[in-house]
This record gives sequence, C-alpha cells and structure tokens, in this order.
Amino acid sequence: MGTGIDVEERQRWGRKRAPQYVFVLTTDVRPLTVYAVRGGPGQIYRSDDGGETWRPTLFSRTKDDGFNIEPHYITAETGGWGENISGAGINPVDPEMVAVTDWMCCHISKDGGKSWQTLHTRRAEGQGPVSKGQRWENTGLVVTTIWYYYIDRFEPNRHYIAYTDIGYARSEDAGKSWYWQHGRPLRNTTYEIAFDPEIPGKMWAAFGDVHDIPQGNIILGRHRSSGGGGVGISEDFGVTWRDTSEGLPDSTVTSVVLDPRGRKGQRTLYASVWEHGVFKSVDDGKTWEKRSEGLGSIIDSGRRGKNMRVCRIIAHEDGTLFCLVTALIKERKFQEEGPGLYRSRDGGESWECISESQPLLWPKDFDVDPRDSQVIYMGAADANRQDEGGLYKTTDGGEAWRRIAREGRDTFGATINPKRPDWVYMALVEGAPGPGLWLSKDGGETWEGFWGLPFRNVQRVAFDPDDDSVIYVGTFGGSLWKGPAEPG
Repeated sequence: MGTGIDVEERQRWGRKRAPQYVFVLTTDVRPLTVYAVRGGPGQIYRSDDGGETWRPTLFSRTKDDGFNIEPHYITAETGGWGENISGAGINPVDPEMVAVTDWMCCHISKDGGKSWQTLHTRRAEGQGPVSKGQRWENTGLVVTTIWYYYIDRFEPNRHYIAYTDIGYARSEDAGKSWYWQHGRPLRNTTYEIAFDPEIPGKMWAAFGDVHDIPQGNIILGRHRSSGGGGVGISEDFGVTWRDTSEGLPDSTVTSVVLDPRGRKGQRTLYASVWEHGVFKSVDDGKTWEKRSEGLGSIIDSGRRGKNMRVCRIIAHEDGTLFCLVTALIKERKFQEEGPGLYRSRDGGESWECISESQPLLWPKDFDVDPRDSQVIYMGAADANRQDEGGLYKTTDGGEAWRRIAREGRDTFGATINPKRPDWVYMALVEGAPGPGLWLSKDGGETWEGFWGLPFRNVQRVAFDPDDDSVIYVGTFGGSLWKGPAEPG
C-alpha cells in the first residue's frame, strides 16, 4: 500500500482489526492522484504518485494537529470525535474537489484536502467567535433520527427536538436556528419530553444510551441493547437540565409522561425503563418506584413469559394508562410471550394485556384517540417471516382488533391529529416500498400516500397549534421535514 498510510491493527468495538478502507477515488484527468478513505475512525489519505506515498488530509477534531474543517455544532460543543465515514466522492474533472460524509456530517474540500468546508450546518449570523452555546442553522443535510418534535404551548417560538445520537436540540426562533446541547444528564438519545401544563418552562425528559428502540438495530441484535439512562428535569425551557432519577435503574428511559389530572408542584409521572418496566413518581419526578405488576406477562397454554422491553407510555385524559412492550428474540426466534399493548386503570398498580385477541410478535408504536380511550391504533412489523406487519385498530379497548392498512412489511405506527381525530397519519420504516407516510381522513378506512415526501423512513408526526395546514415529520435517519398536512 505504500508508505504513510495507516495499516496498524487496533482494538475497535471489542476486537482487533485492520483499518477498513471503504472508498478509493481518482480521476481520468490525473489518475496518479488517489484518495483512500478509511471508514472509522474517519480519515482520507492522499497520494500523488499512484500509491507509493500517502499523507492524511482530514483532521476533524479540534485536538488534532492540523485541525482543518470549518466548525460545526459538534466540534463547537465537544471538539468532535472522528466519526465513521459513510460516503465519499470526487469531481471527475477536478481531482482537488472531494466531498465526504460521515454518520452525521458532510464536508467538501476544493483544495485537495488542505481545508474542508462544512455543508450540513452553518453558524447563525450575529454571533462572536466560535464557542459553546451558539446557534446553528440546518442547510438541509442534517440527518439522524427524530422521536418527537415539540412546539412550546406557552412560548410558540420555542421548539424542541428529541433526537437519536445527538440527543437534544432547542430553538428560540421557531426552528430557524438551533442550540445543540451535550453532556449529562443528557445522553445519546432523548426519547420523549413531558411538559408541565401550568408552569412555563418546566419539563421532564427521557434519556438513554441505547438508541433506535424498537427498530431492527436493537430488536435484531445489530447494536447493543443495554446501556445507561435516566430522567432529567428543566425549569428554564430546556436551557439547563439536572438528573431526577432517584429510584430508577441505570438503563435507557424510552418514555416519560405526566398524569393530566395531577396537582401543580406535585405531578404524577410515569417512565418506561428499557428491560425493567414502568416506574411511577408522585413527587414531581424527584423519586420513582416500580409499577409493573402484570406487565409483560402472558399466560399461554400454561406457560408464563416475562418481557420488560417497554418502549412507550401514553396517559389518556381520562386517566387510563397504556404501555407497549415490544419484541424479544431468543435463539434467533421472536418470542410469543410478552409483546403487546397493556392497560392500567389504577395508576399503574396493575396491568392487563389488551392485545391478546390480536397477538403481534413485533409491535412498534401506538396512539390513542383523545376523545375515547377505547379507540387505539397500533403498528407492527413482520416477524419470524410472518405476514403480520401493518396498522391495527380497536374501537372497544382491545376486545377486537382489525388490520386497517398494510403498505409494507414494517409499519411503525400512527399519529392522530389532536384537532381532527379522524385524521390518522400512518408511518412506515425500514424498507417502505412506497411512501413512508400515509393519511386517512376517515379513521383508517381509506388512505392516501405522501408521494412528495423525499424520505421514506417515517416515525411520528407533529402539528403546529397555530397552523393546521402544515405538519412536521420525524424520520428514522433523515431528521425533520416540514410540509403540507395533506398529500398534494
């Protein structure tokens, strides 16, 4: 391979391996100028003699000698971490122009790797020298996964994003620019935020170090499924956070909700803790106790199973609680015991499965009609090669379920428009053959796809309380999209 290029084996992800070179770039204009791209940690080596000698050209961390990329939000807040390179390209008529992407960023060099321009974000105008705590604008190339998008009910210019990998972001100008925050109690992923209905700026958030729950990376074992987490609280509109996890196991929290009937200053909250169950707080989130009796247990032909892979809680206005338990695989086979939708009518003291009449091996998400807690929509993916993926609906609290749509093998779930509850948005992920988002205006009887949405892995939809004509679409890997509330 010539001299100057990395060939040293090193420990990475628990095993010793040689450097992985994932792209080689050159041109007909100057074929002896070659770029070899190492996947992780990301680096681009350049040779001008056909590979006899090489030199590194990409220094993406501020602590690197020769740091040579234009600052972006990750380097400003953390110094950068040398992310895995996922794509690279070269201008076929100009070998000095090279573009590279990693799992979060996009850069281009027009001088053969001497310097790199950042393409995915830019610093908002009117700020001093680059530092922590500044505002950044999205150019359209920001990626990663959105779990929820929120517009503050007290100050509508404040928006919040519950993110995977980059954790959490907030805006004070209705999404034009964003603050990205890093460091404990924030973790890799923010799964959900619960807002106090009476106190402006007070909120709780579910944090975790395991991302992608309940998608295939976790369920199928492509990523690790254990890691720390907790609940955090903010009382200044999400500017600062402190941990409020006393009584919780150190595990990823996938959901946090607030009992809408609680008292100011003494809120009752519920949190779902991955592989541990549901926990309850009656003192504003200061302390927590486990409330999982009956959860994840199904008696079938004399067998009892336990599955604490809880991934979402919903607290209905009438006080009913719902919790979804997702798939568990043992010996390469989806387990029948445990997965399903559970309900509690006594504040989490006891739980009952309400999806036994429609057993699903891999349920992923659900939503409950705000008018009637008996009406529920639940999404599922195919499992054990069974054709059970799709969107299911019950109108009698789970006594009977009916599959109302199947547009692909993996339906994430549905989001109900709170102002128009018969408007239901169905989201598809991980291989949607057509649109990733569909709309029904009649409670699931008929559907129309959003063919104009240019990203097909969709998770949930958010609504602007002041503008019924637009929706915000959170995706699995394509960040956030804003567009018309109806297919055009």
